[in-house]
Amino acid sequence: CGLANFVPGILRSLIHQGQDDARIVSLVELILQYPLLAAIKVLAGHQHKDHAYDTIRPPLSGLSGQQRIALTDAFDSIMTA
Repeated sequence: CGLANFVPGILRSLIHQGQDDARIVSLVELILQYPLLAAIKVLAGHQHKDHAYDTIRPPLSGLSGQQRIALTDAFDSIMTA
């Protein structure tokens, strides 16, 4: 669901050793609570500290300010657990 775009490091053990990382499941569940492309773009921008990633072209729409904050706060919580 786009994790390789902004957190490729947590996928490394899954890809190379077949070892699961609980954060992967948590992140997928989090992302799927939002429109997929918008969530991926917000999280990519958050990771790269470049909010130009947040831009979504019509007919799709981006996340609201509240949604972006909730998503990035939850992401940070998962990644620091």
